[in-house]
Amino acid sequence: MNPNDLQAKYELGYALLTRKEMGRGIKTLEEVIQSRPDHAEARYELGKALLQQGHIKEAIENLEMAARLEPEKAEVHYQLGRAYVSAGRQADGKNHLEIAKRLKEKARSQTNQ
Repeated sequence: MNPNDLQAKYELGYALLTRKEMGRGIKTLEEVIQSRPDHAEARYELGKALLQQGHIKEAIENLEMAARLEPEKAEVHYQLGRAYVSAGRQADGKNHLEIAKRLKEKARSQTNQ
């Protein structure tokens, strides 16, 4: 793998997370984001992994950025809602869970047309 190929590095980080190699996966995704802070998928996967590990503040930071970069992705809002609830921010959490629900319904209705 070319160490400068950020997409390959992202895919490696994602694969590590799916294999439950959380430490290595998180580190790899952090390297991707260091090189490209606007990599929405890396922000999302990193935020989700950090949330699973109980690193709520860092999860929120990454998921908020992912939501700004890809505001139409329901799964980003869903994970951000979960992170806010974990941080005790119930209203923010509920808001993002509702956004996720609306986006899923919108996508479902578009595929049925």
